[in-house]
Amino acid sequence: MSFINAHSFVFDGISSDNFNLVICWVNKEPDVSTNGLKKTLQKSESNTARYISNVYGASVDENISFTFDIAKKDFTPFTKEESIEINAWLTDANTPRLLHFNDYDIPSMDYYAVCTNIDDIIINGRNAKTITFETNAPFGFMSEITKKCVVEESAAITIDNLSDTTDGIYYPEIKLITKNAVTIENNTEHKSVTITPSDIEKDEGGNYVLSINNRTNVIRDKNGNLVSFSKLGWGPDYKSKIASAGETDQYIDYIYWFRLVKGVNNISIYGDCTIEFTYKFPRKAGCV
Repeated sequence: MSFINAHSFVFDGISSDNFNLVICWVNKEPDVSTNGLKKTLQKSESNTARYISNVYGASVDENISFTFDIAKKDFTPFTKEESIEINAWLTDANTPRLLHFNDYDIPSMDYYAVCTNIDDIIINGRNAKTITFETNAPFGFMSEITKKCVVEESAAITIDNLSDTTDGIYYPEIKLITKNAVTIENNTEHKSVTITPSDIEKDEGGNYVLSINNRTNVIRDKNGNLVSFSKLGWGPDYKSKIASAGETDQYIDYIYWFRLVKGVNNISIYGDCTIEFTYKFPRKAGCV
């Protein structure tokens, strides 16, 4: 996760090794000041009558950014063509792309960033570039995990939510392949969602293929088209059973976007299907 002891990095799917580059600092110390761990309190002013401020909350001051130098591994000067290729690679993306530093630390961390600055520097005849990546969050992410389960009638799995979000809540993405209704229940939270697909284009095997983004509340079919709630059985008469609730509150009649609460989540799936949970937990790792 650390860019200080990384031997290379990957940005937008391309490794710095492709350009024979090394991470270094030319006549400077590593800068880890913008690490995403600074907050500003939202509070009232103090005066002679009120010595204790009322604190209403806090906001994150900054997202993580990385500034470091890159040079050729043999420290020979960049040719014009090499410089053009490196600059084109780093500045091509205008929206955050995966940034990963290849080090030997555990856990491995990913960031999503845009390269916002490149300065060419020459010191004592040495040729290098100073680059800055600005990320889209005050934290990094653990490497993406996919948990797949083939269900016959019912199945039970667990997922340990290691997220460092404020409330510990994390919304995974779900891919569901089924011919019939499926209920997904988080027993830890005593909530569930039932999906009864109809009037949606099927795959060659006669299955409905749904991609569920629980964070953005968007569901798409196998072609990437948006699926309306009415085609999922989410209408006026909708109910979803909660087996873990016991004798009381056995059903909910509102849409539950599946989520993981902090800690171990015990999950039950009812109905023949293939289901995949995809998640990458945010972790407040900072820059190092």
